[in-house]
Amino acid sequence: MKLSIIIPVFNEEKTIKKVLESVLKQDIGNWEKEIIVIDDHSNDDTAEILKQFLDRIKIFQHG
Repeated sequence: MKLSIIIPVFNEEKTIKKVLESVLKQDIGNWEKEIIVIDDHSNDDTAEILKQFLDRIKIFQHG
């Protein structure tokens, strides 16, 4: 089974790293974890921070 976690963001440079680290370390047993981040055209460093997690999350950018 797969659990999809969808996280919408906009200018979240101060919080997104901590959020992703927390979600990634959660133990969900035998379930596969899929983390999808939707960036609503942030104009701060949110996109740069998200790039640090590219190997573990999917990023979609709007705008």
